[in-house]
Amino acid sequence: MNKIREYLKIKNLWVLLFAVCFISVPLALMPKGSVLAIALFAAVLFFVNKFEIGHFSVFLFLIALALRIGVVIAVPTPPVSDFEVLLGASQQMIAGKGDYINTSYFQAWPYQIGFAFFQSLLLRIWNDVLFLKILNSVLAAATCVLVYKIACEFASDKASQCAALIYCFLPFPFFYVTVLSNQFVSSFLIYLGLYILISEKIKINEHLKYLIFGVLLAIANLLRPESIIPLFATVLFLVISLKKDNLKRNLLNILILLVVYYGTFKLFEFLFAVTGVSPLGLGNNDPLWKFVAGFNHSTHGQYSGNDWELLKTTSAMDLIKSRVFVPISELISLFIEKMKIFWCGGGVSWSFTAFYKEGLPFLGATLRIVDDVALAELTSKWLMVISYFLLALGAIKCFKNRCLNSKVLLIINQVFVTFGVYLLIEVQPRYIYHVQVSTLIIAAIGIGVIIDGAKKILDKIKKTDNSKKESE
Repeated sequence: MNKIREYLKIKNLWVLLFAVCFISVPLALMPKGSVLAIALFAAVLFFVNKFEIGHFSVFLFLIALALRIGVVIAVPTPPVSDFEVLLGASQQMIAGKGDYINTSYFQAWPYQIGFAFFQSLLLRIWNDVLFLKILNSVLAAATCVLVYKIACEFASDKASQCAALIYCFLPFPFFYVTVLSNQFVSSFLIYLGLYILISEKIKINEHLKYLIFGVLLAIANLLRPESIIPLFATVLFLVISLKKDNLKRNLLNILILLVVYYGTFKLFEFLFAVTGVSPLGLGNNDPLWKFVAGFNHSTHGQYSGNDWELLKTTSAMDLIKSRVFVPISELISLFIEKMKIFWCGGGVSWSFTAFYKEGLPFLGATLRIVDDVALAELTSKWLMVISYFLLALGAIKCFKNRCLNSKVLLIINQVFVTFGVYLLIEVQPRYIYHVQVSTLIIAAIGIGVIIDGAKKILDKIKKTDNSKKESE
């Protein structure tokens, strides 16, 4: 009570008023999204350090799931673009029709049939898009838990909780569950495999871990062709980690991983072909398309319908060469723009674009959401900017502390390889979904540095206050 009275003294309130006015100047100059991002980060950091949360994994999963199911019910995003095509193919499979096989989409990219088949299995249980979105929510909530679990292998429990909660409330993956994307199940399987590889709590043979990881990567690739990134990142980790005492073990792990991954995927491809689900297999019959789009200077590496017209008269390789062999300044400018789109693109609009004109129906009212979505996009971007600073801080900690678990390279490599790959191929803001998980895991280490630094400063202040009291 005495402390409260002390704070309410006029001179203290005057100083507080001065501080608020002074802080309001830079805050007024900052975009609203950055203020919300900083406020959310500060609130999560305060909450985690102030309260002890028992059974945090369960708490995190239930909170993440409840919020995402709420979003799915409130925002009935219709399937569009590739998602609409895949849903249509799934419905044809249920009806026993195979018209989808002859479409130009699946003729060019038969690998997409894997996810369409997966959706058809689910829709046989309950033939409703809402069911697929609820499963998206379950997988997304489970991925939040994996952020926490994997981060705990490299950072303190508090720092890991903070990183997981930030990911839980990050606007893009939060709202993205309303979209029928193949990224949810694929990323969950990949990070589940990485957790099995990294976790010291899972007491099974190391070679068996790589075998399980290889199978999970193959299944993930069946649903979305993105497993080449974690596959290469893992092989790179094993090569970088080579020493005399682990040479045979690491080489054997590489062999197990590659053989199991390719063997499992080829088995699935054979089964899809012989059963008639995908007579062309699960390959990519237009492998250069991603590079054609990725080097399009006018769209900054994003999709362009005009490229399809150009490919009618020009070969893909010639088109790529004409875009690659340009002045180096133009190429650097393209890469910079692609980095902005991919790493700070937001992606929230995917859930709301269909409601921009007519508004979003909610509880009998129609909400005009354009400004709100723009604010959510901006907040998502700034939260990612903050996480990149934390990631860099975490990477520096890893560099300085050689005793840190070396398996953190499995996560660092995920980010590094993704960075390089998306400089070359097509980019979209939504493609960042997978690597955001790795970003927040490494950021947990940076958050730990901040928490430890803050504790040291507070301890010094307490010691100084105690020494002053003793001297008095």
